[in-house]
Amino acid sequence: MRLGICERGWTRPGADVRSLVQEMVDSARHVEQLGFGRFWLGEHHHVQTGWTVPDTLVSLVGAATSRITIGIGGVLMTGRNPYRTALDMALLASAFPGRFEFGIGRSTFGGNTLCLAGEDDRAIAVDTTRYERRAATLLRCLGFDIDGLPNESAHHDAFELQPRPAAPPLPWLLGTSTSSMQIAARWGLPFACVHNAVAAQVVVEYRRTFRPSAVLAKPRCMVSVQGVFGRSREHAAQHTIRHPDGSPTVETYARHEARELFARLFEIYQPDEFIYTDFCADPAERRETYSAIAHQTADLVDGEHRSAGNRTAPVAVAQLMPA
Repeated sequence: MRLGICERGWTRPGADVRSLVQEMVDSARHVEQLGFGRFWLGEHHHVQTGWTVPDTLVSLVGAATSRITIGIGGVLMTGRNPYRTALDMALLASAFPGRFEFGIGRSTFGGNTLCLAGEDDRAIAVDTTRYERRAATLLRCLGFDIDGLPNESAHHDAFELQPRPAAPPLPWLLGTSTSSMQIAARWGLPFACVHNAVAAQVVVEYRRTFRPSAVLAKPRCMVSVQGVFGRSREHAAQHTIRHPDGSPTVETYARHEARELFARLFEIYQPDEFIYTDFCADPAERRETYSAIAHQTADLVDGEHRSAGNRTAPVAVAQLMPA
């Protein structure tokens, strides 16, 4: 089993974007030192975060770390141009060979994502088949030859990928629904889903219907776990990001419950990896949680998936973020 972290850059009073970005880079270093295998940044357009589209920030994470897999969880193709996205993913894969992967997802539409989609008609923009075509165009532009991909773009033959990485970055299909799972299984892509009441059955069906592809010979699954850990459940609840009505957004746990939680979820899903998102805006609390999870789950994580040691020398972030 592999274990990773996804951060969203939660805002809080008194913190500007620069400080949130620096905290994110510090978290990436900390997570790598703890031995986690993955550090992703989320794209979100309807929550209070320090960023919406994190593509540029991934380069800071890559420069500040040396071994851990980095990436975006995920690129929301309902609101993206597939050609521009392919260029960005190729550049990151070329800059950090063997370390960059990304998820492909969809989003609900507000004004921001509707504008990014380049559509005046909301009904057209949210159409499921349109999302599939955009995702397929992205994969084709990156050089993936997958049976069953829609091939309806009039511009694909004129597109030139530059730079062209030595190997294309691994794409994951993200989803919380059966429809996303079906796309992942049909195209032979790795699948990542959020832990919820129906996700276990979705994972079973993904494995049952998976078709081997040029990307994967067998199914590969990642389960996203969202929550807040604290010294106690009450302490965790005090630090939880909340909905506008004051209700908590996720489950809360005491830090000593981390091993029990992940061991139980492993029995349910039997995933290749977990990725954890902490819904706490306090960076010090998040670091304590990451340390607790790493130490308590050490016997569950495969040794080959730990990010110990140096692959390349990290760059000082101060060189990338001048005062």
